[in-house]
Amino acid sequence: MEFERSRTAEIWGKKIGYIIGYLVFTTILHLILTWLNKLPAYWNYGYSLIGTAIITLIGLGIKRLLK
Repeated sequence: MEFERSRTAEIWGKKIGYIIGYLVFTTILHLILTWLNKLPAYWNYGYSLIGTAIITLIGLGIKRLLK
């Protein structure tokens, strides 16, 4: 009996893995920048999320442009 791989599960797995990796990276970056006092006092985690999201979107745009 042959089982086909579920393409849907693979797509969802990649998306969830990307999101989890993004959140882990952003959390570590925020903690390091806070620990080194490189962030303004009024910055919270949301600003770090927005900042890394902008960088990610620029990177994806460049990637699509170069295809």
